[in-house]
Amino acid sequence: FIQSTSTPVPTVILCSIQTNQTNAAIKQTGEFMVSVLGKNVDPFVIGNFGFQSGRDVDKWANVPHEDVDGLPVLENAVAYIRCKVIEYKELITHTVFFCEVVDALM
Repeated sequence: FIQSTSTPVPTVILCSIQTNQTNAAIKQTGEFMVSVLGKNVDPFVIGNFGFQSGRDVDKWANVPHEDVDGLPVLENAVAYIRCKVIEYKELITHTVFFCEVVDALM
């Protein structure tokens, strides 16, 4: 996840493994939310989202979160960024999503 432009519209790039459930969800909805973690984040949060598949467990059931316009945001996030996919490109193993930042809160 990186910033690609700041003007005229802020845009970001997300690279996602094609076989991940997150990849399919982004393609289906055309949008996603990024929760920015603080330096004191509970290591459980990182393990919860990084070391198990959403096909096997509801990751959001394990952490306090709220819905912002239908998308989940971690309650203890220091910021969030709402992204809308404007284009994507399939690579060999990954999808590169080009996205417009449509909302952010710090």
